[in-house]
Amino acid sequence: MKINETKAVSDVGRVAAPEAPVPAPKDRVSVEGSREVDVAVSTAKASQSADRPGRLKALEARVRAGEYHPDPSRVAEEILQDAEVDARLQSLLRH
Repeated sequence: MKINETKAVSDVGRVAAPEAPVPAPKDRVSVEGSREVDVAVSTAKASQSADRPGRLKALEARVRAGEYHPDPSRVAEEILQDAEVDARLQSLLRH
């Protein structure tokens, strides 16, 4: 692009400074959703028993012996429930 005409810059209009300084927006913090997160965490902690390692060892022994036959419908339902809880927690943490 070729510029053929040039003019000297003369009086450039200036914007007057505001009389009162403009206050910066303040950050806001909300803890409204924290109660729901606390309930979800408490529920998750309560569902974990102190005897979990012992139960896992007993379950492992039954699986190795071929005596364990889980109900596929119940396994699927538990997986879906866990996924729903995870999705709810993620949703709460995003907001």
